[in-house]
Amino acid sequence: KKDSVANPLCMAGLRMNAVDLIKIGQFLLDEGFWQGHRLLSQRWIKESMTPSTLNENYGLLWWLNYSTWVTKVRGEELIAYKAAGLPKSFIKALLESQLKSDFIFYQFRKNRNDLASAFEKFDKLYAEKKIPYPHQVPIGPPIGFSAQGAAGQKLVILSKSKIVGVRQRIKRNVADEGNEKIKLDDFPKLLMAL
Repeated sequence: KKDSVANPLCMAGLRMNAVDLIKIGQFLLDEGFWQGHRLLSQRWIKESMTPSTLNENYGLLWWLNYSTWVTKVRGEELIAYKAAGLPKSFIKALLESQLKSDFIFYQFRKNRNDLASAFEKFDKLYAEKKIPYPHQVPIGPPIGFSAQGAAGQKLVILSKSKIVGVRQRIKRNVADEGNEKIKLDDFPKLLMAL
């Protein structure tokens, strides 16, 4: 695919089969070696897995995979939650829970049935882009990196466990793009469990 002045379009629209995508993953897993020849510097691979100062979930054009996450509710998120009218009981429970060293928002949600109506309001406000999601903070160094494409297509490279995984699908229609069931966001976690 090319842009309007005939340059290869590399940020989107990559079309290749799973076997070729796995070859790219294996090349990166092998730190830039292909068939015994170095084609990419090991330094670049290491830099690409270095978390950005703006977003620790992102390196150089790659999403970073971590084995463990915690949730941190930052000041600006709390201000937004209060301004949006989320119940005080929800905000208080959120603040108390985040004091635990292993606080994870979705587990907090699962364990607090008493706040079900507050979570419904939270979901509605979040879907309408009126409030931010609590900040997910990775624990420890990245264990791999991934490329994520339209409708949940993924290339995942898990360096420590030497796994390359690819998930592809045929996009049936435009509505597939936002379909959460199709995205399979847990694909990297499933690979990590191997």
